[in-house]
Amino acid sequence: WCDDNLEWLRKTYGKENIVSAVLHLDETTPHIHATLVPIVNTERKKKKSEAQVKKNYRKKNPNASRLSADDVMTRVKLKEYQDMYALAMSKYGLQRGIEGSEARHISTSQYYRELFTKNEDLKKNIDNLLEKQKNTEKKLSEVKSETSKEKFKNAKAEMGANLMDGVNSLFGGSKVKQQQAEIEELQSENALLKDENRSLKTELQTVQREHEKITDKLRDELRKIYDLFPNLRELLSIERMCRLVGFSEDLIQRILTGDKVGFKGYLYSAEYKRKFSTEHSMAQIEPKPNKPGKLRLAVDGVDIIEWFRLKYREFQRSIGIDWTDRNVGRGRKLKC
Repeated sequence: WCDDNLEWLRKTYGKENIVSAVLHLDETTPHIHATLVPIVNTERKKKKSEAQVKKNYRKKNPNASRLSADDVMTRVKLKEYQDMYALAMSKYGLQRGIEGSEARHISTSQYYRELFTKNEDLKKNIDNLLEKQKNTEKKLSEVKSETSKEKFKNAKAEMGANLMDGVNSLFGGSKVKQQQAEIEELQSENALLKDENRSLKTELQTVQREHEKITDKLRDELRKIYDLFPNLRELLSIERMCRLVGFSEDLIQRILTGDKVGFKGYLYSAEYKRKFSTEHSMAQIEPKPNKPGKLRLAVDGVDIIEWFRLKYREFQRSIGIDWTDRNVGRGRKLKC
């Protein structure tokens, strides 16, 4: 696939014009970032305004190489590139987009709003699977407990039978016969218990297989969920952060939709083990700078961790403490 992409770039733009081609695997679909220099060997087309003004210019070689993105990246050329690339990559299952389609990209806030709705449905499905798994584990534990009790009864009956056999060899009489009858009754009960034990073992194996199937299905579902929604882990992490700092359920839902949410009150910092107040702040989910595919919870335009640090410095200054950096490597000097 990489070789075919490089070959297409060489044929389309010229081998000498390709500066670099880098394979990226940071998204679900592998892709290549190619850098090229738009060098062409055709004569520059004059604008209408230039054609109407007669001026004497030094004639240039019409076949001389020149730099021109306008010739390489025209609307007609871009359409040709899409057709050519779709044809070259068709053997890998790539399909050309619908020509003339009026489809438009959705906004970031709309994308997160739809993603949040899907996440809510997925969370319900996960909760149902976890509840089913919990019930299965409970039933498995009950079956194991019953099996242990039956094993103890079997051992007790066999021990009694061995003891009575020893007594019968030493003594005779009706009392011994009576005890022998009791032993036979116990042995009969023991046989029934063995049958029941075998049945319980079979049921236990069935429950274990069912438990393994449910567990495997749950793992597969989670893998599919994370594959379909790469940002789900990030959103779940941000949701936990919102609950930890003290956002209400209503504010959390609004934040997870991707909108800017205004709020006032107190937020708790686990790092500083205290609450910080604000009269008016804005919270929003936004991409992490220089980290494609990663999200962060921002308050007033900065990461919430940095927001807490700024608030803590404000608190220190309010009580007369001012930290200043001096002599890096030799600690900080405290001004009071």
